[in-house]
Amino acid sequence: MVDLASVGFVDRIGYRASMVLAHTLAALGLALLAILPELLPSPFVGILLSVCIYAVGGGLLEVFPILLLAGLWLSGRAVKPATKG
Repeated sequence: MVDLASVGFVDRIGYRASMVLAHTLAALGLALLAILPELLPSPFVGILLSVCIYAVGGGLLEVFPILLLAGLWLSGRAVKPATKG
């Protein structure tokens, strides 16, 4: 789901902002994984919330290189392969 939603999302806010957001969500989710199960009455809910947060960040991190390369290719700024001759 994150992969499909990220196409429009990345185009709207830009590549740099989306990468900062992706890394922030991934790090925040992992940090909350250590904290939330202790704070909430049900540890399972804390684990579930933490995993959802870092899954969104991880999903953006996974799809970003594909979007970046596709954007470069569509704009004509992709690196052309070297030819011999």
